[in-house]
Amino acid sequence: MFNEAKETREAPGGIGDYRISGSSTIDGGCYNRIVSSGSCKVSSDLVCRELRVSGSFRACGSVDCNGPVRSTGSLHCAGNLIAGNLISSGSTKIQGNLESGPVQSTGALSVGGNVHATAVRSSGGLHVEGDVEADSFTTTGALEVTG
Repeated sequence: MFNEAKETREAPGGIGDYRISGSSTIDGGCYNRIVSSGSCKVSSDLVCRELRVSGSFRACGSVDCNGPVRSTGSLHCAGNLIAGNLISSGSTKIQGNLESGPVQSTGALSVGGNVHATAVRSSGGLHVEGDVEADSFTTTGALEVTG
């Protein structure tokens, strides 16, 4: 289903926006733009073009977003996170790998796998269980890379 959703994302039309205010659980699948204010849980793999989170967002699978992922608050991804770029202020936990364009984190960023990004800029805490590969890497604060 995840690969089918990725193919659908590339097709014109048929992809809707989803806005969450308050508390909600949504099914995984393919969306255009997701804007979440409050608390949101995604039950399976998610494919989207843009993800904006303020509050708490928990994905029970992988997230594939070919555009920006912006989070203020708490973002938790149980699988891999693929993003055009990642901007995070607050707490971001990715249990799998992180693959992104530029990554900017002010707060806590934890990755259970590897990080592959064009640039990483972190001011706060950065913990990576695997390897980090980036053209540019700047950090102030706590840094732990065990790969």
